[in-house]
Amino acid sequence: MPASRFRNWNGSAYSTPHVVAVPRDLDELIAVVKDRDAYPSPLRAAGSFHSLNACFATTGTQVLLHEFKEVRVDVALNSITVGAGHSDQEFC
Repeated sequence: MPASRFRNWNGSAYSTPHVVAVPRDLDELIAVVKDRDAYPSPLRAAGSFHSLNACFATTGTQVLLHEFKEVRVDVALNSITVGAGHSDQEFC
């Protein structure tokens, strides 16, 4: 994906990545992390850009994980694992 400029919700933090990666699954994410030529450092994951600080900011590779929508329920362990592509509002 071509580079873009991202900002948080209130405009106090920006990211101007050289490359934007949108992996669709774990194998694609691993490929992004391993390919330093195509996906230069620093590599930063970004969620909904709601953070008040620049923790998502990068001039290298911005990784968007909105395709990671898996939900696993383990009744025996009394646990739920939710993929990074979900927002908390989806479960309220």
